[in-house]
Amino acid sequence: MTPKQLERTGQKLFGNQWKSPLARAIGKTYRQVLRYAKGEAEIPVDTAIAIKCLAYHDQEPPRS
Repeated sequence: MTPKQLERTGQKLFGNQWKSPLARAIGKTYRQVLRYAKGEAEIPVDTAIAIKCLAYHDQEPPRS
């Protein structure tokens, strides 16, 4: 996951002030999420998977 993908997903899930709520949701600190978003730290694979799972479960169910 790239910083840009992180930002897009975070905003989709939590709006413009997404960093703190996302950090709480994935069990990270605000500072860790900020470093990921700035590209100062690589986003670990398990963290990226957790974020993608949140985004997947946030989608509306398919209509029949």
